[in-house]
Amino acid sequence: MPSDTESIHETGLTPRQLTRLPTVDTVADLRRSRRDVIHYPDLLPPSRPHRGWMDPEGKPYIMALNNAVFYPRRSLPTASTPQNLPARLASRDLGLLAPADGALYPDSFSKSRFIPSALTPQEKGPWQARLPDNVIDLPGTWLFGELFYAHFGHTLVDMPARLWPLADKLLRPRQITGVLGQGMLGTGPRGQHLPGYVMQVLQGMGLKEKQIRFADRPLRVERLLVPRRIAPYMGLWNPVISRLMRQAGERISRRPGPHRKIWLSRSRLKVDPRGHPSLAQLDEIFADHGFEVIHPQELPFAQQVSLVQGATHIAGPVGSQTHLCAFANTPGARVFSVGPSYFSITINDTLLQDIGGGETHFFLQRDRPEGTRDKAPWAFDPAERPALEAALRDWI
Repeated sequence: MPSDTESIHETGLTPRQLTRLPTVDTVADLRRSRRDVIHYPDLLPPSRPHRGWMDPEGKPYIMALNNAVFYPRRSLPTASTPQNLPARLASRDLGLLAPADGALYPDSFSKSRFIPSALTPQEKGPWQARLPDNVIDLPGTWLFGELFYAHFGHTLVDMPARLWPLADKLLRPRQITGVLGQGMLGTGPRGQHLPGYVMQVLQGMGLKEKQIRFADRPLRVERLLVPRRIAPYMGLWNPVISRLMRQAGERISRRPGPHRKIWLSRSRLKVDPRGHPSLAQLDEIFADHGFEVIHPQELPFAQQVSLVQGATHIAGPVGSQTHLCAFANTPGARVFSVGPSYFSITINDTLLQDIGGGETHFFLQRDRPEGTRDKAPWAFDPAERPALEAALRDWI
């Protein structure tokens, strides 16, 4: 948060439809035009319907903004009349993107839907905003990456949300100065705790380390390309995400593993909020059915990618390790996840659609725990083994 002595100004920001921006035909125009423009690439349509002014077009787009200011998380003051936001929203005050003309477009807010507490929405007219005066100029043309994650699962399925123009060479890394974003879930404000696999994923997308810029203070960007967020978390999904990840995987590991069945175990994780000693029994069960038991965290990331690239059957307890299927490259590759009935993640099914694959869930009936369900430990009962084995044989 800004200090009490930092200069703050009150201003108004106006929600606007994307249709207020002129459209262009090519990405080259996006990089050269000195106007704020919007480009609709030739992609398959998204799956989510119209959702009002925050989602007016119903398809992927790329905005190109001149001299827009990016206020990253922790750089914004609290509004003079804070909104009583639900706790799940108020705790995610993730930033604000303000174009030079004071407009608010659908992608002005981090993750598209989380309105920062520096804003006071109005039913009519401009929204009240309290913004820092101290803004640093950033020259060049930057792709808005938004969030760089230290969390393994989010790195694989959420970080690519705005990087999809790098797929299929729609936008080549050499055409931009770099990617601008902010650290999330353990990276620190300047990315000083960024795990190596995050940079490997970004480099797999064709980026160089010097092209990654972490924002920890307000930046006025000379030219900012803002792709619509299209990813399994908090946004639309489009097959271009899967293509981006497979292409990245081919750069990370040029030697796909053999076609085989792999079980991505969590039994040796040093820290696992959902873990329980009884889950080690799952390793034995899947090994008995011809699966190679893999402990991903013990392998170099490139080897993890290689294993899933060639796998025909990928199985594991519900969790981030199964999101490695984003790199799966075998047509029809499938995922089998085991987890409690109160917690499921549907992302893997989405990631595999483009290669004709999908995910099967085997749910163990459990009462919903108090508190955060994705951090609640769950146990495996040996009495459930016959049902699990029967479902596994049917799936194989």
